[in-house]
Amino acid sequence: MKRILVAGILSFVLLSSSLFAQTIRVTGTVTDARDGSTLPGVSVLIKGTTMGSVTDFNGQYELSAPADATLVFSFVGYTSREIAVEGRTVINVALESALVGLEEVVVVGYGTQRREAVTGSVGIIGSQQIEQIPIASFDQILQGQTAGVSAIASSGRPGAGSTISIRGIGSISSGIQPLYVIDGVPISESRGLYENPLSGINPNDIESVTILKDASASAIYGSRAANGVILVTTKRGRAMERSQLTYRGQYGVANLTGASDFNMMNTQQKLEFERFNNIYTRDDEVWDSLATINTNWREEMFRQAVTQSHEISSSGGTERTRYFISGALFQQEGVLERSDFDRISGRLNLDHFVTEQLKFGSSINLSYEESNYSVAEGGYGNNVYNPIFAAYLMNPYEQPKDEDGEWITEFDTYFGNVVRELNLNQDFNNTLKFIGNIFAEYEPIDNLLLRSSLGTDFHDYTYEDYLHPEAVWGAGLGGSIRKGFRRAHTTTFTNTARYNRSFANIHNVTGLLGFETTQSEREVFSLRGDQFASDKVRVPNAASDNFQIGGTSTSFSVISLFTQINYAFDNRYFVDLSFRRDGSSRFGRENRYANFYSVGFNWNLKREAFLANVDFINNLRFRTSYGTTGNYAIGNFDHLGLYTLGLSYMQRPGSAPIRPANPNLVWERSEALNIAVETRFFDLFNFNVEVYNRVTKDMLLLMPVSRTSGFTSERRNVGQMTNRGIELTLDTDIVRTTDFSWSFNANFTYNRNTIDELYLDVTEYVSGNTIVQEGSAYGTFYYNRFAGVNPANGRPLWYDSYGNLTASHRDDDRVVLEGQTFVPPYFGGFGTVLNYRNFQLNALFSFVYDKWMVNNTKYFIANQSNFGTFNQSADVLDHWKEPGDNVHYPLYGTVPGSIFDTRFLEDASFLRLRNVVFAYRLPSELVQRMRLQSMRLYVQGQNLWTLTSYTGFDPEYLGSSELNSYPAVRTVTLGIDIGL
Repeated sequence: MKRILVAGILSFVLLSSSLFAQTIRVTGTVTDARDGSTLPGVSVLIKGTTMGSVTDFNGQYELSAPADATLVFSFVGYTSREIAVEGRTVINVALESALVGLEEVVVVGYGTQRREAVTGSVGIIGSQQIEQIPIASFDQILQGQTAGVSAIASSGRPGAGSTISIRGIGSISSGIQPLYVIDGVPISESRGLYENPLSGINPNDIESVTILKDASASAIYGSRAANGVILVTTKRGRAMERSQLTYRGQYGVANLTGASDFNMMNTQQKLEFERFNNIYTRDDEVWDSLATINTNWREEMFRQAVTQSHEISSSGGTERTRYFISGALFQQEGVLERSDFDRISGRLNLDHFVTEQLKFGSSINLSYEESNYSVAEGGYGNNVYNPIFAAYLMNPYEQPKDEDGEWITEFDTYFGNVVRELNLNQDFNNTLKFIGNIFAEYEPIDNLLLRSSLGTDFHDYTYEDYLHPEAVWGAGLGGSIRKGFRRAHTTTFTNTARYNRSFANIHNVTGLLGFETTQSEREVFSLRGDQFASDKVRVPNAASDNFQIGGTSTSFSVISLFTQINYAFDNRYFVDLSFRRDGSSRFGRENRYANFYSVGFNWNLKREAFLANVDFINNLRFRTSYGTTGNYAIGNFDHLGLYTLGLSYMQRPGSAPIRPANPNLVWERSEALNIAVETRFFDLFNFNVEVYNRVTKDMLLLMPVSRTSGFTSERRNVGQMTNRGIELTLDTDIVRTTDFSWSFNANFTYNRNTIDELYLDVTEYVSGNTIVQEGSAYGTFYYNRFAGVNPANGRPLWYDSYGNLTASHRDDDRVVLEGQTFVPPYFGGFGTVLNYRNFQLNALFSFVYDKWMVNNTKYFIANQSNFGTFNQSADVLDHWKEPGDNVHYPLYGTVPGSIFDTRFLEDASFLRLRNVVFAYRLPSELVQRMRLQSMRLYVQGQNLWTLTSYTGFDPEYLGSSELNSYPAVRTVTLGIDIGL
C-alpha cells in the first residue's frame, strides 16, 4: 500500500512538473496583411477553451498557453487564423481581410447570423465609428454613416438627440422614428421635447449598431418595425488571463458656427435705418447719446462652452465568468448661458456558465442626468424672452447694465433685459434611467438553445420651472413655481427556442420560435403655485396663491408570437422566412391582432461554376426580399370614446365627451420590396446597389367629421403613401503599403416619397405652409411666389396663381411648389482614413441635397414689414430708396404684416465636415517603459465646416420652418486613451 501511495505521489509530482513546464508565456503583434498596420481588439484564444487575450491599441497581446496549444486569432472583417504554438514565445500574426466581412457575425432580430447568410438589408456601424466623439448619445453621429439612414440633429442644445428616419417618411401622423432595441430591450417611445431616451447610454460602451432597413430584416419585430429597427449591442467580457483596464478622457470647447452671425446692424447702421424710415422720433441729444453705445448681444447671450468626459472600463473573465464594467462622467455646457447637460452612467454586463449547457447573464445600464434649459425651442421659438431670439432682436444701442454695474430692467425698445431674465429664472430637470435585462440560456440537447430574457426600460423624470418675483415674466405672478414628476417603465418578457442543424455538409437549417409580452405604464404628477413672500424659499408650500395640482396615468400592452426559418444550401443559396402575430391593447377587440411576415433570398453567384474562375470578381451576390411590418404609434385609447373629467357644471363635478369611439381602427401597415446586388472587384472595391419600394397602407390620420356630431375630427385608417428609392455604397483601399494606407468610403441615397391616396373625395388639404396632396411628396410647400420690388414705388410684387404680376398678396394665389419639400430626397456621406505608421487621420462628411426650409428667423430680421423697432439684418440697408432702384428689399413698411411667401423659402442643402480626428499611438517600447499597455493621443473636431446657401441658424433641421432653434456648435476636443 505504501509503495502504491509513494508511486502515486511521485507520478502526480512528475505530471504536475510536466504540465507547468509546458505552459509558456507567448507575446506578439497582430497586423493587417496588406499594409502592416497594427490591429487593436483582435481576439486571441487558446483553441478548445475560452481562455485568451485581446490585442491592445498597438495590436500587441500577451498570454500563457501550453507549449503544444493552438492559438485562434479572429477579428471582425478579417479571416480567422489558427497557429500552433510549438514552444515559441513570440508569435506575430498577419490577418487577411475577409471578403467584405462575409465571415463576420452580425446581430439581427433575436440572435446573430453570418453576414454572408443575411437576406435582408442591414447596415452595420462599429464601435470605432462611435467611440470618443463628444456627444451625449450615439444617434447624433449616425448621419452619413450608412445608406438609407437620415439622422437630423435639429438642435445644438446639450443632451439633445437626433430624429432618425430609415428609407423616408413612412407615416403622416403616427411617428417616423425606428424601434430601438438595446441588448434585447425595446426602448420606450419619444418622451418629450427636452428628453432624449438614448442619452443614458454611454456611446463608448457600444460594440456595434445594426440597422434593419427592409422587411426581411425587421419583420420579426412585427407591429413596431414599420420605420425600421436599430439594434444596439454593448460590449461584453471575454475569457482572458489578464483583465483589461482602460481610461478614456476628453476635454474640449464649443463655439457658435459662423452661420449664426446673420450680419446684424451695429449702432451706427441701426440709427441711420431708424432715421431714414422715421421709425422713432427723438431729440438730437438722445440720438447722440445712443450712438455712444454699441452692444453685441450675441456676445452677452452666448459663451464658449466646455465639454469634458472621463471614463474607466474593465473587461475580462475566466472560462466560466466574464464581465464588462464601466463608469463614466460626461459634462457638456451649452453655448447659450444657463444651458448644460451632466450625466453619470455605469454599466455591468455579466456572463456566467453554470455548466457547459447552462448560462446566466445580465446587461445593466444605470444613469443619472441633470439638465438646465433656457427659454428656447418648441413653442418658445418666437417668444421675445427666448434668449436666442433676443440676441438678434435687441438693439445694439441698449446695454444690459448701467455705469454702476446694476442691471437695467426695462428698455425703451424691448420688453425687458433678457440677460437679467436668464440669471433670475431657472428651468432644470433630472432623470434617473435604468435599461437592463437578465437572461438564461440552456442547451438541453445538441443544437437546441432555449433562452428567456426579462428586460425593462425605466425612468424617473423630475422638472422644476421657477420664475423670479423680480423677473419680467414672474413679476405679474409674484413669482411662480411649476414642478412635475413622471415615472414610466416598459417591461418585456421574451422566450425563444432556436434549433440549428446541418446535413450532408451542404444543408443548414435554423429555426426560431418565440413568445413575447410587453407591458408599459406611465404616471405623471404636476403642481403649480404663485405669489412668493420671499425668493429665498423656492418650494411649493411657500406659494400663497393659484395653487394647482394635476396628474394622469396610462398604460398599454402587447403580446406576440413569432417564428423564423433560415435555410442555406452549400453556402450558395440562402432563404429566410419569418412570421409574427401581434396583439395590442391600443385597438378594439375585433381588430386587436395582426399578422406580419417576410421572405428573403440570397444567391452567392461566386460559388457558381461560371464565376468560380473569374479572378477579378471576388464576390457577387444577389439579394431580394418582400414582407410586411406594422405601426401602432397612436394614443393608448384612440379606439375608445373618451370623456374628460375634472370639470365643474352648476357647481358640481362634471365631465364632457372629447373623442368619439372608433372600434374599427386597425394597424397601419407597410409592404416592402427590396432588391440588392453586392460586389467586390480586384480585391479592392466593394460596391453595393439596393433598390426598394415601401408602401404604407391604412394610414392612421385625423379625419374631419361633421360638427353636428359634437366633434371636429376622428382618427381613421385612410390613405396610402409610397417611398421608393436607390442606395449606393462604395468602399475601397486607395493605397496599401507597409507604412502607409489610405481608404475611402461613400454612400448615397435617393428616396422618392409620394402620397398616393387620402380619404373619400379629399385629394388634398393644407397643413400650415405645406400641402398634403395626392401625387406630391409629403412636405411639399404651398406658398405665394414673391416677384421682387416694383422699381417705381418700392412696393413688393407677387405672382398670382396664373403667373401674372400683382401688388396684392392673396391666399388664393398660393401654388404648389413641386419638388420643394422639407424632406430631402438625396442624402448620404463619405469618409476617408489615412494611416502612416503610428499616425491616423479620419474624416467624415455628410450631405443633404434638394432640401427646402422656411427661414422663419428672417421673417423678423429682414422683412421690411413692421419690425424696424428691433434690430435688423444689415442686408436690408440695401432697400428701395428712390424710383429706379433695382433692389431685393422693398421700402420699409410696405410689406403687409403676418404674411409669408417664397422670400423666406430657402434651399437648405448642405455639405458638412461632421467629424475629423487626428490620432497618434505611442510606440509600444515607450509605453512599456511607462508600465502601461497602450496609449493613444488625439485631437478631434466636429462641425468644423459647412457649405450651404441657407442663411438661417442651421440647415440641419427637421421641419418645414426653422425659427430661433438652438444653434449648431463647432467643437474641438483633446483626448487620451490609456490601456492599464
